[in-house]
Amino acid sequence: MDKLPEAARQRRSQTRHYRLCPRCGRAVLSTSAERYCIHDGTWLLSSCPLCGAPIISPNTRFCAGCGLELSDAQDRS
Repeated sequence: MDKLPEAARQRRSQTRHYRLCPRCGRAVLSTSAERYCIHDGTWLLSSCPLCGAPIISPNTRFCAGCGLELSDAQDRS
């Protein structure tokens, strides 16, 4: 059973997730219909390609789960 207080559970469910362009760093909300960056045509990441952690900040450069520099992710695709 989840032992988080109710307020913490609500905040967790309200966390925004983003898609991120690994080339230029542009971020859009994950609810957007965009799948490719409108600036350079690169596929937008919705999570870290190494560990699968979601992208939870539009200013993300590194994965919060494993530390991967997300601009390196275009080389891994």
